[in-house]
Amino acid sequence: RSTMPCALASSPSSPPLQRVAIHSCGAIAAAVDGHGGVYVFDLLRHTRERVWQEGPFSGALCFARANEVLLSVGNKVRVIDATSHKHLISLLGHKAEVSFAAANEQNALTFSSDRLMLWHIS
Repeated sequence: RSTMPCALASSPSSPPLQRVAIHSCGAIAAAVDGHGGVYVFDLLRHTRERVWQEGPFSGALCFARANEVLLSVGNKVRVIDATSHKHLISLLGHKAEVSFAAANEQNALTFSSDRLMLWHIS
C-alpha cells in the first residue's frame, strides 16, 4: 500500500491554517485559518473552497453528518453546510472557549474548560 501526498496548504497571501479534519469517507477535508476562514478540500479533485468566515476561531473542528462541518467560535459551536455554505445551527451552552468537538451522524460532543456537552444533532 503506497501513499501519495496531496498539498493542502493555504496560499501565501492567506493566514496559516490552524486545524484540519478529514471526513470518514476520505474524500473531503476541512481546515480553518487563524481569522476564522473555513475551507473544504475535495481530495479527489484537488480543489479548495472557502465555505464560511467567522472569527476568531477557538480550536474545535470536525465533520458531523454528510457535508456538515462543526467549528468553534469562542464559546459557540457552529454547524455549517459545506455544500450550500449556510449556517445550520448554533450549539450554545458553554461559558468558556470550546477547544474540542467530535461528532457522528446523530451526536456531537463538545468540550471547554467549564463543561463537556453531548448534543443530539440528527
